[in-house]
Amino acid sequence: MRRTVIDFGSLGLPADVQGALAEAFWCHFGAMAERCIPVRWFHILVFERFVRESGAIRCLADVHGGTLLRYVEWLNTQCRRDGQPWTKSSRASAFTTLRKLLQWIERCRPGRVASIEYPFNPFPWRNRDARPHDKMPAGELRALLKACEADIVRIRAGREAAAAQRIADAGQPGTLGWLLEHIDRQ
Repeated sequence: MRRTVIDFGSLGLPADVQGALAEAFWCHFGAMAERCIPVRWFHILVFERFVRESGAIRCLADVHGGTLLRYVEWLNTQCRRDGQPWTKSSRASAFTTLRKLLQWIERCRPGRVASIEYPFNPFPWRNRDARPHDKMPAGELRALLKACEADIVRIRAGREAAAAQRIADAGQPGTLGWLLEHIDRQ
């Protein structure tokens, strides 16, 4: 998908964890917009790296609240290539993806995992670090909306004129109405 291979079998996770996460991934995230799925897959790869580096999970039963706390602590130590720590929003996104999958497993496949106590708000004020976006001045926004409204009126008038022309000329070859009907059929 979008040049991203999504193969849960390639993960270095125990087989029961792979299977549970794969099923939850496609059942929960599979209906999302196509552009969102590679991002969620990247978050699974982050979790897989945590499991590989920490050795914390040998089977699905090892996924519990304590493991998730260790995962949050591990996320807090991650740095980008330039040495800067991950933003709080990036860490929260990776954790939230895993949490949603585990919650899906708990809800839809009861008994596969024990009830998990999730860390409460492990990344508070996660968007506080975000830079504020410049807002469009009110005058410019009104001008833009008026231009959009004028375009909509022009497009509707053109459609009405084209529909009337089609009705008038539909049977006469070489006329605009005949040409428009021909284009629509093709």
